[in-house]
Amino acid sequence: MRYIVVSETGIYSHMFKTLFNDLISQEGNYFVNSYLDESNTLRKFLFKVLYDRRVNRLFKSNFEPLLKPKYSLVSVMNECNGQPKCVIFTNASLLKKYYNENSLKRIKKNFPNTKFVLYFVDSVFQPGSKEAVKLANHHIFDLVYTYSKEDARKYGYLYFPTPYSKLNFDNICSTPEKGVYFCGSEKGRTGLLTDVAKRLKANNVNYQFDINGNPDHSNEYFKVNTADKQVAYDKVLEKTLKYSCILDLIQNSLDGTMPGLSLRVLESFVYGRVLITNNPAIKRFRYYNPTYMHYISDARDIKSEWMTMLPENKYRGQLSPLNLAQDIENRL
Repeated sequence: MRYIVVSETGIYSHMFKTLFNDLISQEGNYFVNSYLDESNTLRKFLFKVLYDRRVNRLFKSNFEPLLKPKYSLVSVMNECNGQPKCVIFTNASLLKKYYNENSLKRIKKNFPNTKFVLYFVDSVFQPGSKEAVKLANHHIFDLVYTYSKEDARKYGYLYFPTPYSKLNFDNICSTPEKGVYFCGSEKGRTGLLTDVAKRLKANNVNYQFDINGNPDHSNEYFKVNTADKQVAYDKVLEKTLKYSCILDLIQNSLDGTMPGLSLRVLESFVYGRVLITNNPAIKRFRYYNPTYMHYISDARDIKSEWMTMLPENKYRGQLSPLNLAQDIENRL
């Protein structure tokens, strides 16, 4: 079976490409990170306006039968020449209105040898999951997966750990600086981040926090940057691996649902880094190792000696998306 992984078009596109790299790098598989395959400048502009969330709230994509937008996904599917295909959508790829119930059903009907799979890389309570949840309820997808065990139980989705592909950072991984790195959005975590920074500074531990949010929340311990200062995931990962320790701080959900494990946990396991996290779910991680994966309930739990160790790297492809592909084929 040939695989097509569909991503969103923005700053997180490279992150999704990294997650599925082992799969999409195989011959005959594709990665789609553009919605439309339009060469005409006027049509590009027109669709950009029509698919704007505020505009499309009025039109509800009713312009599609007349204007017939050319989807990049369809162009790629045509290249597969009728071979069995599985299209994996991430919830982020469905956030914008380019894909809707009618267009997805139409595409699937035109390619009868194709299966559609949805994978939630975010918790259902996150804004980035809203449209995907709606579409999942319309029975468009043959399988719906989530990274969150709690969401799987609550909504009847299939649980499968977040797929993750290891990239080659051997030159960085072997000689990290002793210290702590954090990268993420502010999202109500300023107080906790400040407590952690105070603790690290008091123990003379080097740290770097790259935080996006309200710049007014910057303080003497770290600077908060606006969202437009976000960088591609491969650059974030490169900065992360320059340090011996990764900081992972979860945000509280609006409905009380506990989030699943973040990419920080996977980075720790795959690249052999110490992890500090306030997510109690870490203890249920299949590859949890308390010698270098440390759960904290308070910043005062942090110990400076954690930064001086470098775990033995025992990663052997356990998180590869090839495992997800095998599970998909078994179920289909």
